[in-house]
Amino acid sequence: MIYLGTLFATVIAELLVAALLFKGRPPKDLWTVILCVNLCTHPVASFLLNGPWHGLGFWPIEWLVLLAEFAMYLWVTHLKTSRAAYLSLATNGCTVALSFLLP
Repeated sequence: MIYLGTLFATVIAELLVAALLFKGRPPKDLWTVILCVNLCTHPVASFLLNGPWHGLGFWPIEWLVLLAEFAMYLWVTHLKTSRAAYLSLATNGCTVALSFLLP
């Protein structure tokens, strides 16, 4: 249940950050894209952090998530490269900060 709670908090936080970034006018289906992207990256990150590769450490795994989400945002939404990078950096920065605040 803790995993589902962190996934839910991550998705909500990233949706709020995206809403702020796009000033309430996000690209079409961005909400769905954020949900799907997190459904892809969150389980992998959780497995890497808690599974046999936990020795990689938190920050290298977060960088992998950031790059993977950047690529998915770029590919699926057709945002400009800089906008997709900004979206990935802002949303992941927020959820990393949240991860230090929540148990």
